[in-house]
Amino acid sequence: MNADTSTATSAPHWLRGRIARRIFSTDHKQLGLVWVVVGVFGLVIGGVLALVAALQTASADASVVGEGTFASLTTMEGTLLTSVGLLPIALGLALAIVPLQIGARGIASPTLAAAGLWFGVVGSLAVVLSSFASGDAPRSSWTSFPPAVLDPTRPGESVRLMGLLLIALGALLTAVVLVLTLRARRAPGMSDDRLPVFSYAAGIFAAALLVLAPLAIV
Repeated sequence: MNADTSTATSAPHWLRGRIARRIFSTDHKQLGLVWVVVGVFGLVIGGVLALVAALQTASADASVVGEGTFASLTTMEGTLLTSVGLLPIALGLALAIVPLQIGARGIASPTLAAAGLWFGVVGSLAVVLSSFASGDAPRSSWTSFPPAVLDPTRPGESVRLMGLLLIALGALLTAVVLVLTLRARRAPGMSDDRLPVFSYAAGIFAAALLVLAPLAIV
């Protein structure tokens, strides 16, 4: 009997359904899969917006969208492709693959990893919904330069900024789990110079997030 089956058998009745097990799972493969799904969603939506922006700039007299809409388009395009797309995919692949490569039975602090995931999911939803906030969509560019990002007349900017902060918090918690797993859960005899290339790169990526993510939160 594997760990997932035993967990499902001992779980409360309301947690034994297929969907509930996936939503409340602390298995690193399931958590990584959800991260990747979120990232693919961000890449698809961001890619569509990028295509519309490219059509607008294809010629000098193009009128696919208006000037204000184009500013919001480029803002959301960059945000979705990076913070909601590439970052979650990188986190998901690292979370799913690293424990398997280093011979770990599981990740360190699965609950912390699950919390990081759902901070990221809620943050991603907030970023997407910021486009529909009353008072116009965000227009501060995907880099969120002040003072445009702090404009009180655009609630969408505040919603997007809060979403980005939640994503940064989720990335920070996931990076902590990855570093702890790499340091404390690796198989006996697996020294740093024997780590697979992917796991070694994931460790460097996680360590970089530990430095950069708090800057975004602060």
